[in-house]
Amino acid sequence: MNNQNLENRNEHEREEMLNNMNNQGYQSNRYQYATKQQNTFKMLSLVFGLLAFFSCMFVVTTFVFGGLSVIFAILSKTSTERFSSSAIGGIASSIAGMVCVFVLMIYSYILITTPEYREILNKTYEQMYGQSFDELLEDAQNGTLDPYSLQPK
Repeated sequence: MNNQNLENRNEHEREEMLNNMNNQGYQSNRYQYATKQQNTFKMLSLVFGLLAFFSCMFVVTTFVFGGLSVIFAILSKTSTERFSSSAIGGIASSIAGMVCVFVLMIYSYILITTPEYREILNKTYEQMYGQSFDELLEDAQNGTLDPYSLQPK
């Protein structure tokens, strides 16, 4: 009876060990998949952050790329880790692109609304296109401006 009891115990331990090995393998594969996905999100954050920075002349694309960069950076963070350097780089470059857009918008507003700058702008446009900036805006409002040549139709 002792011998049979020992065999049953060994068989039970063997089954338990096989079950543990299978469970660990499943968890390992799941961990590897999650790590690959987080690495992808980190790199996407960096890529979209750089796109946001280098497209700062285009307002809409900067905010779209910047927003995607921040979202991917947040998705790449786990509860136990800090943000990775590539995710931080993506966030920083997207913020820099958005700040650049705001600076360009403020500069454009100042350029158009200040009378001294407006006069310089009018003279420059007159030299380049044969009409002042004010005339160009008037033609654009009337719908008589050719968008490709910036000349009246």
